[in-house]
Amino acid sequence: MDVITDFSVLKQRTELRTEQRTELRTEQRTELRTELRTEQRTELRTELRTEHRTELRTEQRTEQRTELRTEQRTELRTEQRTEQRTELRTEQRTELRTERRTEHRTEHRTEQRTELRTE
Repeated sequence: MDVITDFSVLKQRTELRTEQRTELRTEQRTELRTELRTEQRTELRTELRTEHRTELRTEQRTEQRTELRTEQRTELRTEQRTEQRTELRTEQRTELRTERRTEHRTEHRTEQRTELRTE
């Protein structure tokens, strides 16, 4: 009986060790899977943040360029209007001077004729 008992005990120990090993492997696999998922999530979040930042920067640059172009156009229009007004004023002054000179000459001639007739 002693041998049978020894064999039975040995068999139980072997089964216990096998179960323990199986449990250990299962735990290790679970831990590894968990770690892998955590790493993947972290990497994915990092990639997404980076992409988002890049997109945001691109949008901001585009907006800045658009604003700058709009400002430049506005400034150019303002400059052009100012130049046109200045040119118009200059032309008007010139015309006015010319008209006054012409009137003055005409008046002067009229006076001279009148004087000549009187004499």
